[in-house]
Formats: sequence, C-alpha cells, structure tokens
Amino acid sequence: MLLLALLGCTATPSEPAPKLLTAEEAAARTVVPLTRPIALDKAGKVVDMEFDLPPAGPGTVPDLMLGLRVWGIDAKAMLAQQSRIDVRPFATLVHLQRLDGDSTVETPLNYTSRDRRTELSVGPDGAVPFTTVSSVAQGAVRSAGLVDERRVYGVVRIAEASRVESGRYRLVIELPSDRPDLQGLNVELLLGYGPRSK
Repeated sequence: MLLLALLGCTATPSEPAPKLLTAEEAAARTVVPLTRPIALDKAGKVVDMEFDLPPAGPGTVPDLMLGLRVWGIDAKAMLAQQSRIDVRPFATLVHLQRLDGDSTVETPLNYTSRDRRTELSVGPDGAVPFTTVSSVAQGAVRSAGLVDERRVYGVVRIAEASRVESGRYRLVIELPSDRPDLQGLNVELLLGYGPRSK
C-alpha cells in the first residue's frame, strides 16, 4: 500500500513540468486542488478556509480527499516524515460545509478503517480518530503547479466527501490535543479529487 501511495504521489518524468507555484502563490490558491501550510503540534483550530471546488476533471473521480501531504528528498526521508503522524493515532475534528447563498449545508464525510477495508461515517461532532495512507489524482495536482520535482511526496487521508458536488465550500479542522512530536514536520494541507481507477 505504501508503494502504491508513493507511486500515486510522484510526477511522471516523461511529461513536461508545469510552472511550480511559489509558496505565496500556492497559499493564495482557492481552487481545488490546493495546498496550505499547516502546523500539527498545537491543539485548536488549524484550518478555517473557504474554497471553490470545480467539477471533477479527466483522470479524477468526484470524491474530495481532505488530507495531509508530507515530503522528503527521497522515499526513505518521506516515509520517515509520514510515519511520525500516526506513531500514535492522529485525531481530528473535521467539518465541511457547502455554501449556497446565505445558507450552509453540512457535507457528509467518511474515513477509512485501520485495515482499509471499510468506509466509516464521520459523526455530527466531526471526530476522525486517525489517518490512513491515501492518494489523489496527481495529474491535476501537478498541472496546478503544486508538485516540486525535487521532492518525493506522500499523502495521508483525514476524511473524504464522496460524490461531492462542485461549488463553494468551507472547511474547518481542529486538533483536540497537542502533538509536540509533530513540530517541524514537512507537512501541508492537501485537498484534491481522488484518482480514477485504470
């Protein structure tokens, strides 16, 4: 599974690389796929943002992955970063709302069981008890200028919105407890559509 996730998060060398966004440009992007700087060491609200979700494009399915992207200079370094997140279960409180004019509609979320065999529903409190290794449609992330060819990336999923409609959304993520062991982690928030099975 780790190998498959790694393959899903590295760029295809034969394709010309699009312009890489600067950190400031990436942070200003409001259309999925997108990334944001995130700190995981302190309890409290770590994400509160609005974004636009376009229709799913080629090579993607309309399942929105809400997760974290870690990186290293090679696969070994990336996996070392990734393993730090779930050295003990990384819990979050997650809410995704669709903004429809003056009203907001809570979007159902799910997460994957530890053995990756079952999709479980996120309850009204938004509690997700752990993350799981995952992937996104890498072609879309790369085309958006969010892939640095000098890095090897890995993705862990917090939650997912299945068969989600395009539109304007608000995402809120809170950490219920401090995780001082995650200070200085090479990590960022990543929102992206899932990859279409070949």
